[in-house]
Amino acid sequence: MAFRFPLTFPSMKKLQIIVVFIMTLFATSCLKADPTCPFGMEGPDCETDTRQKLIGTWTAKDNWTDTYFPGIAKGNGPGELMLIGFAGIKTSGIVAELYKGKISFENHRINDTLSVSGTGVLNQNSDTLKINFSYTLVSPGSTRNCSGVWIEK
Repeated sequence: MAFRFPLTFPSMKKLQIIVVFIMTLFATSCLKADPTCPFGMEGPDCETDTRQKLIGTWTAKDNWTDTYFPGIAKGNGPGELMLIGFAGIKTSGIVAELYKGKISFENHRINDTLSVSGTGVLNQNSDTLKINFSYTLVSPGSTRNCSGVWIEK
């Protein structure tokens, strides 16, 4: 008579079922907590637009300007933003891209003589959201490297 360990003990079969059940619960809870969301979406169910927390009016101070109050609006595509009043300059908006906590924009013409390129990094400390910008203003005959901080209003 051969010894068959799993089949001779009915309680082992129950234990196997319990272990499989627990492993299934663990695996599905892990998948739910860390979804792979489509670009421009976030959250446990991928239903939150990543831009939503940035939309509105901000308080800003750059290294060459007085305090000003720019705005951020949603752009046309996922992850696209419109930076309104950037660097204290009245514009209809600079098209920027939001990706993994970084805002970027390149060679955006503000007016006939001025263009801007740069990046902004999101920084969340407690309840305050900040964006630290570094950018370059280019006009005929001059280039100005600038930096600034936008604070959620």
